[in-house]
Amino acid sequence: MLHYLNIALDSGVKASELSEIVTHLALYSGWSNALSAVPVLKDIFAQRGIGADQLPAVSPELLPLDEAAEEQREANV
Repeated sequence: MLHYLNIALDSGVKASELSEIVTHLALYSGWSNALSAVPVLKDIFAQRGIGADQLPAVSPELLPLDEAAEEQREANV
C-alpha cells in the first residue's frame, strides 16, 4: 500500500480522494483491510505535511430531504 499510495499522490490524486478510497476498501474488501490501510495513509500524510484541513469533513453537509418523495415512500411501505 505504501508504494501505491505514494505513487497516487505523485500522480495527482488528492489526499481527500485517497481518504475516500479507504471507505470504499471497507465496503468492498472488508473493514479489517480498510483499517490496515489507515496507519499507512496516516504516515504518508504526516511525511508530506497533509493536514486534516485537506481531507473531507467528518460530518458532510447532507442533501435536503425531498418531502414529496418521502411521503410517497411512506405511503407505499
